[in-house]
Amino acid sequence: MKNRSAKWVILASLLALAGVVAVPAQADAFLLTFGGGLKGGLTGSAAQGAGKHDSIQATNGGEYVLNPNGLYPMVGVGGAFGLVLEVRAMDFIGLETGFYYSRDNGSGWNDFLDGGGNKLTRIHQEQATTAYHIPLLLKGSIPGPLLRPFLGVGVEFVRQSSSELTYSEDTNTTMATQLQARNTIVTSNYTVLLATLGMDIKLGPVRIPIELRAGYNLGFDKKLSERATFEAGNPGKLTYNGKYQGHVGLFTGFLYDFDLLL
Repeated sequence: MKNRSAKWVILASLLALAGVVAVPAQADAFLLTFGGGLKGGLTGSAAQGAGKHDSIQATNGGEYVLNPNGLYPMVGVGGAFGLVLEVRAMDFIGLETGFYYSRDNGSGWNDFLDGGGNKLTRIHQEQATTAYHIPLLLKGSIPGPLLRPFLGVGVEFVRQSSSELTYSEDTNTTMATQLQARNTIVTSNYTVLLATLGMDIKLGPVRIPIELRAGYNLGFDKKLSERATFEAGNPGKLTYNGKYQGHVGLFTGFLYDFDLLL
């Protein structure tokens, strides 16, 4: 009886010890969460106008002041849609990237007055651009059973694929026609500093983000010489680089998460 009792005591002790050892092993496990899905929404783009009295050096020599230069302050609304990938460590901090197709639009106008201050005409400028946006964000989030607030900062690489510049006017003068004949636009690549703020709605392994994004092009310069090149002639050729100064977006979508313990 004593030997049997001793065996049970030893067995119980070993089981208890195994339980004690197993708890820290699980607690020390490193949690990685991977997510993938789709996002999209409304976007906005904006840029300052080029200085009215800025000079520009022509590619074939000479310094010119173009009055008007036809690069006016502009703002516009478009849309974006794309794929998203995200990885989070310990359900708190992570990295997000993606690949978005975006329509980046801008429109602006300028009034021309006579010597008495009376409006002669209003010239409208429209820029329509398609681009690919590739964000790289460092994000922090607050875990919760249903709602997860998050904040992110990083950069976004903008690669324009097509762009068009058009002019029109309110009255029947030839100014818009002259600007359309002289001014043109080329696609450009640039990088913006990007910030995002939002909330994830968590429904099991599925997350529905609602977020506001804002990006600023730190390399933007409104000087005419930094935004265009000029080839003198009749009427000459002003080639605009089409970079926007800033972008905003109101996005939503869905991501599917799965966890990995290391």
